[in-house]
Amino acid sequence: SPLHAFLRIAGVPHCVAGPALRVEFAQPSIEKRAWERAFKLRMTLSLPHDPARGGFSHLILLDTYKSPWLNLINHKLEILDQPPFQKLGCGPLDLKAICAKLRNLDFSSTLQRARRTCSGLALGLPPPEALPSYCTTLAVPSHRRAFTLARLNSFPSRVLSGRFLNIPFSDRVCECGKGNIETLDHVILFCPKWSHDRAIILMPLLTKLSLPLQTWAISVLLADNHADSQITAAMACFLARILRQKKTNVI
Repeated sequence: SPLHAFLRIAGVPHCVAGPALRVEFAQPSIEKRAWERAFKLRMTLSLPHDPARGGFSHLILLDTYKSPWLNLINHKLEILDQPPFQKLGCGPLDLKAICAKLRNLDFSSTLQRARRTCSGLALGLPPPEALPSYCTTLAVPSHRRAFTLARLNSFPSRVLSGRFLNIPFSDRVCECGKGNIETLDHVILFCPKWSHDRAIILMPLLTKLSLPLQTWAISVLLADNHADSQITAAMACFLARILRQKKTNVI
């Protein structure tokens, strides 16, 4: 989809699956869009024919030809707890009810398929209900990219690269020399390689939010619902500095 193509160009790695991207950016699937358009067309065809408008679209529902797609459509309607295609209502409320059920079904399916390692769900981040605010509030592209990678749990680390190089988890040790596994929380909260930037940028954030230096604080620091956008901006700046210093190609 255009969204996926744009994000790949922006540097989101392929380990982040499509469902995880759709959850993060609150985008419906192509299947949901197609069904929604199909049912909207059905409603349009059911409107009283206006001779002044011309055309032959009003004859489609009068055609006796039995489309092989009819069984598929009726099966979908049954899943949505709606009457068969031939008895389907054509009012605005009928369409609204169908679209709402399509949206809920699509979100539930996408959410289930998005529960993978490289996903915001793996960090305990709640799915946004609309396009995340950081997409517009973070004006610097490198900051936006770094923050996106962190929220998708795909920030460059030995844990991430080790998955694709078949390195045992216990051997994905950070280069800082402390013998710790280089997880995302180690990079952000504990790694001595970034202690200078952490002291300047991150520690004031932790103090402002009254957060301890513990792993669970990651989900708060990466949240998209802060009333103060400066918190997100500062966190993105910190992550961008690390990303720039790492000089690592994201897999």
